[in-house]
Amino acid sequence: AVFVPAPWYLTRGLMFPLFLSAMGVLAIAALSWPAAAIARKRYGVPMKQQGQARTAYRVVRGLAWVSLATLLGWSVVLPSMLSKMDMINGGADGVVRLLQVGSVIGFVGFAAAAVWNAVLVWRDGRGWGSRVWSVVMLAAGVVVLMIAFNYHLFAFSLNY
Repeated sequence: AVFVPAPWYLTRGLMFPLFLSAMGVLAIAALSWPAAAIARKRYGVPMKQQGQARTAYRVVRGLAWVSLATLLGWSVVLPSMLSKMDMINGGADGVVRLLQVGSVIGFVGFAAAAVWNAVLVWRDGRGWGSRVWSVVMLAAGVVVLMIAFNYHLFAFSLNY
């Protein structure tokens, strides 16, 4: 067997920090949704966004939850499959299928929603904090898609 070094964009030195950063952004985006709702309710402040901007805000944060849950699922299932051979022999097929579907819905959906959200944020002329955060969420979506494609998390086969 010949071992070929991974290309620079798949090295652990790059992918692991990007993965952790994307997870952090997804966690902040996901947790900011209920936190902001609780704060608005507590202080009686209405939500500023209306129409499409409100929908984009909710969709991107809801898909952040789906993406985060899927990434955490892959992070638990893959090491388990490597340590228990019965999981590779069909024991984890249902979980793998669920994670594959979650990958498509969560990762592709989050990236698309982040693009939509960023366009609306920049078009509506919101403050610099909203603009920076929309770009950070978009970058996290790109990183998650890059990881999913490069590590074959979208592969709809059960051939390990």
